[in-house]
Amino acid sequence: MSFTKGALAVIIGVLVAGIVFLVCEQLNATLYKLPAGMDMAALDRAMKQLPVNGYVLILSGFTAGSLLGGMAATLIAGRQYVRPAIICGIILTVGSLINFFQIWHPTWFAITSFFCFIPCCYLGYLLVRRK
Repeated sequence: MSFTKGALAVIIGVLVAGIVFLVCEQLNATLYKLPAGMDMAALDRAMKQLPVNGYVLILSGFTAGSLLGGMAATLIAGRQYVRPAIICGIILTVGSLINFFQIWHPTWFAITSFFCFIPCCYLGYLLVRRK
């Protein structure tokens, strides 16, 4: 696998995961009536008032997005290479850490989602790899 093909696979994997994340977060904002155009303080208050079901929906989006991102990275890189899927998971994990330091989240959610990205990207690889 060439560097360019691997890099493209990682970028597309992260984009696929991000699109799924955004769809689930928009659904969450619609279901729980989060106001549009909030500043960080208002978003912090809204996150503290979000019910557990809202966090479960976001966590489901993280899981599905990571799985699909890992699958996309594997399919683009060549179905025998695991590295792009793992790198995709690492990038998503780092992004979530940045998010957790910027916006308040319950501890259970932060811990659970922290351990979600890399395993789900790896599972995406396992589902489409060439045996």
